[in-house]
Parts: sequence; C-alpha cells; structure tokens
Amino acid sequence: MEGGEIMTIIQVAMMGKLPYTALKEGIFTHPTLAEGLNALFMTLDA
Repeated sequence: MEGGEIMTIIQVAMMGKLPYTALKEGIFTHPTLAEGLNALFMTLDA
C-alpha cells in the first residue's frame, strides 16, 4: 500500500474545507491504511 491512499482522503477534505471531525466521524472501508485516520483523530481535542 502507498501513502497516496491516505493523502487522497486528506486532500479532498482540505479542498472541501472540512473540519477534521468530518473525517473522524467517517467510515472508511477495511482493510485500508485510511482507517488509521480514525486512530489519529481520536487523539485530537474536539
């Protein structure tokens, strides 16, 4: 797997000016590196 899988999700969110909570509450298909975003966003304060 490549980092582009995660970067695409983040890039689209940035282009749409979405807050990180939109990704935090998103459902990402399994198995994928992108589901690691859920763990990342759980560490951030809302």
